[in-house]
Amino acid sequence: MLQIDEYGYVVGIMLKIALNKAACMQHLLMLQTRGYGYWNRGEVRIEKALSLYDKLRSLYPVDATHDAKAWARKTGKYACHLVIYPHDKDREKLMFWLLATTGKPPAGMADIHQREKLSNIADKDCGLTWRDQYIVAGRKDGDRERRTWQMQTQYMNHMRAEMEQACIEGAPAVKELWVRMLRRPMFGGIRDQVIELDEYCRRRWKNKRRSVQYPIEELKLPIMPRINIFGESDLGSLVKEMQQHAEVARLKAVEQSRFTLDDVFSE
Repeated sequence: MLQIDEYGYVVGIMLKIALNKAACMQHLLMLQTRGYGYWNRGEVRIEKALSLYDKLRSLYPVDATHDAKAWARKTGKYACHLVIYPHDKDREKLMFWLLATTGKPPAGMADIHQREKLSNIADKDCGLTWRDQYIVAGRKDGDRERRTWQMQTQYMNHMRAEMEQACIEGAPAVKELWVRMLRRPMFGGIRDQVIELDEYCRRRWKNKRRSVQYPIEELKLPIMPRINIFGESDLGSLVKEMQQHAEVARLKAVEQSRFTLDDVFSE
């Protein structure tokens, strides 16, 4: 049974971690569309992650229950979420996002809007980001505009450049690129851009290799379903697992270095 303090904050519970990248992105998108329009993001090394968590939970109600957060918003107080997930490229780092609604500080908590430098999604080009790859932005859906994940402009340009090079190199390079391309979460905005990139790649192939058939069949892209966000993993178990992986990697590197030196001195 959960232990709840006098303000409605959970006691002794470690922050849950999303099951995978798509789940984490879906969670962030859901929070944005439900009023958590103020945000910032950062990165932290695994050995400092628990200290960061303890600091943020001492300042802001990141561990408040769903009911406590709903009551805070109803009474003009802000509610907030802390989301943490392993870094895409650096296995010794974690990415984190701090999201908040409008409102005054709940009892016993700091003013997140005064203390933190938060972006507001209502401002132009201030949509929540995932590294330098994706951004939450508006997408037309009939007469309505829905918020969804999209590839950032520079990232789209990078993908076009990769396609240009792949078309020069030939069919194996194009196939390998599209294997990677189709692994990304197919949120509506990303899906639209993948279709656009497919058309671009086909045009570039035709321009460079008129007599050779394009090596990719017609795309059949999935639509991003609703998925489970959380499993059993929490921040404590994640940090422990990542530290173990990092230690194994360091030991392998040391062993490889030792063998390299042995080879040098044996010559």
